This record gives sequence, structure tokens and C-alpha cells, in this order.
Amino acid sequence: MLFGVWDIFVGDCGDTLNLSANFIFIPINIDDHIACLCINFKALSVDILDNQKYPDPENARISKACNILVSAMSDYLDSKGFESRASDVAAFNHRFIKFDWTRPSPNNEESGIFTMAHMLMYEGEPFKHEDVVDKRNRRFLICEFAAALVLADMNTKREKVLATVRPFTAGIEKRWEAIQAGRRISKIIAKSTKSQGKSKTT
Repeated sequence: MLFGVWDIFVGDCGDTLNLSANFIFIPINIDDHIACLCINFKALSVDILDNQKYPDPENARISKACNILVSAMSDYLDSKGFESRASDVAAFNHRFIKFDWTRPSPNNEESGIFTMAHMLMYEGEPFKHEDVVDKRNRRFLICEFAAALVLADMNTKREKVLATVRPFTAGIEKRWEAIQAGRRISKIIAKSTKSQGKSKTT
């Protein structure tokens, strides 16, 4: 089943398996908690990217899932004729990467947002990002990620979604210009009123 999914993904990316890349990201879902495994060819490791900290990492379900997926990815690469890469991946040890937003208590509701951020920004080392740390700013990340997914070339429903939202976005630029013009007028009136008040007092 996994091989079929990966074949579809490779096909959508142009029927080529790019093994010059330094990282392969594999999102996983365990009990409605989403995390990401990163096969890191730079560090020769499998990095577990998660917003949750585990009291017993080695016995956590995510560690067991990591072992299963690494074995599956090794077999997949071998089936595609990349024997050397397959043997490399099979020998990689896994490690938990700690971020500023890693917490002992699970945050299943936002785990998908963290996973998207990890896949987008991770380059082999823990990174810092204010929008990921700040709960209020994460709402903007949700919008950015949703837009990126909708507009992606591999989204087969893209045109259907865009056709649905066009009636709501029609004329939005003109409305925004009107709002901005209204703000400018309000500022002019406020300045005029303020200057008139000063002239009366003098």
C-alpha cells in the first residue's frame, strides 16, 4: 500500500525519483497526532520532527512507526534500483529533534500545523520561528499552508476549488482600495479638526 502511495507521489512530481535531495519527509498520523519523519542524508539519520516530547522516547509508538517506515522506504528505494541508498537508509539511527515549541503534553489539534512548518523549514538542525511559537501567529500559517496546498500543481481539485471561491473574491481589490481611501479621508479629517482646535485656542 505504501509503495502505491509513493508511486503516485513520484508520478505527480514528473515520474522521477530525485535522490540528489538531502531530505525525504514522511508525515505520519498516530492516534490523531500528526508528526513527521525526515530521512536525513546529510546527517545519515532519521529525524523525528514532532511538537510533542515523550517521557520514554525509545518505547514511544512514534519510534516503532519510525522503524517500520524506514524499513519500508529502504525496500522501496531498492525496488526502484537504488540499492546503495536503500542500504544506507536501513542503517540510519533515529533521533528526536527538539524545538522551542516541543512540549510534554500533546497538542493534537495543531500538530498538523507544526508538521507543515517542519517540512517547510527544516534543514537538518533545529530552527527558530516566531510564527510557529506564537499561537496567534499560527493562525496566519494555517492560511498560508492552506493556500499553498490548494494552489499546488499536484492538487487535482485545484480548479474546482478556485472556481468555488471566485464569486467571493470578485472585486476584492476595488473594495480594498475603497477601504484604504476611507482611511486616508478619516486621517485628513482628523488632522483638519485638530488644527482647527489649535487655531481657536490661540
